[in-house]
Amino acid sequence: MGKSGKAKNNAKKRMPKKEKKGVTKKRAKGHRQKGAGTIATSRGIVVHGGVAMQEWQRTPKQLVYEMCASLKRPRPQWRNIKGTVEGRFRLRIVLPDPKHKRENDLIFTPTETYRSRTLAENMVALLALARFDRARPHERRMPEPFKSAWIKLIASCASSAEPAT
Repeated sequence: MGKSGKAKNNAKKRMPKKEKKGVTKKRAKGHRQKGAGTIATSRGIVVHGGVAMQEWQRTPKQLVYEMCASLKRPRPQWRNIKGTVEGRFRLRIVLPDPKHKRENDLIFTPTETYRSRTLAENMVALLALARFDRARPHERRMPEPFKSAWIKLIASCASSAEPAT
């Protein structure tokens, strides 16, 4: 019996141990080296729609999506406005009512036209942000062309909201 009996005993020792309640723990196949993960690196400056942005900055459109998610509102809808001059863009943003009543939808429409669709989307998103999140300092998170537009918009809203003396 000698060697063959020992081989059978060793094979039994290598079987995976049973966990509680009779469940066997399965091991994944392959090499299991610990601590060899990837290192996250900065993307640096990224150009998005003609605007140079740092990785921590957000466009007004992204901020509107974040605002809708935090207020538990449906996602905003972007619609073209008919009668816009060829080569220029003018969009409206529709923030649907959370209870799906069309008469309670909020619609924001700019008066200006813009040279690109992404610029038009972001500028009309500033109008929606001014309506809901005027108190937050969004200019800290926005890249430059939107930052100055936000500051001008908030200043004009503040001057029109002050009572006449």
